[in-house]
Amino acid sequence: SFIEEERKEQELAARSAHVAVKLANTVDVLTLSTDVLARPMLVLDFPAFGDGRAYSQARRLRDRDAYPGVIRATGAAVVADQLAMMARCGINEFALREDQPLAVCQAALSAADKPLPYQPARDTDKAVFAARQ
Repeated sequence: SFIEEERKEQELAARSAHVAVKLANTVDVLTLSTDVLARPMLVLDFPAFGDGRAYSQARRLRDRDAYPGVIRATGAAVVADQLAMMARCGINEFALREDQPLAVCQAALSAADKPLPYQPARDTDKAVFAARQ
């Protein structure tokens, strides 16, 4: 019946609203539907150290779309020495590579002696040009 079908669609919509969406780093986030942007979590793929496309995805999601949800980094390049830069781009959860010690990763994110960055980003760190003024 029509009422039964409508109820099933509502139940499915309610369940899927809590599902994260994993995006390949080849996806143009500027073309994402409002359905995807309404999800509570987006997962970005960092497959290799030299592939920075997911950094750009994160910045676009935060800056252009003002995405308020969780952005999780996953993949082979989610390692301690990249976490601070990922966080600067708006990523706030990390699926660490198995060989990455948790204590080292936590220290990398909270280090007080981080060098001044060259570019402004999502964090509150002052960039070099602002510190010179």
